[in-house]
Amino acid sequence: MALENLRNSPMTTCSLPELEQSSLRDLLRKKCPTFILQESNSCFFDVIGRFEDCPEGLVDFNQSDWMNLCEPYNYQLLDRWETQRDDILEMFEEFKIAFGYGSTLEALENHLIEEPADMAIHMVNCAMTYAAQTLHEALQDSF
Repeated sequence: MALENLRNSPMTTCSLPELEQSSLRDLLRKKCPTFILQESNSCFFDVIGRFEDCPEGLVDFNQSDWMNLCEPYNYQLLDRWETQRDDILEMFEEFKIAFGYGSTLEALENHLIEEPADMAIHMVNCAMTYAAQTLHEALQDSF
């Protein structure tokens, strides 16, 4: 997403000149030298790709989720499920552990699930949101 589009977002303000001059990848290299992008989950690649030009936009994931901020249509989340299922499942497991959920059903109990596709949609949303939150936490003192 272009920097101009993020600047017009109701939540994100890319205002710090030092952040506008640094890409998200540069900030990760400086702040988290042990974070090896090549070996990382593809969920991180997608978050980095979307927020490359405005890393401070990651703060929005403290108030909202992937579905509301990045991919508002179910077909987008289902496409991601079909193309990145293994990485989504891996990140969803990390999400469950981080928030103390004992099962997938427990993690999704507050979501409306009427058909199997709904479960995949919510798992993708939780996984991608968690990936963005993880990157934000890693870079928190940069903002």
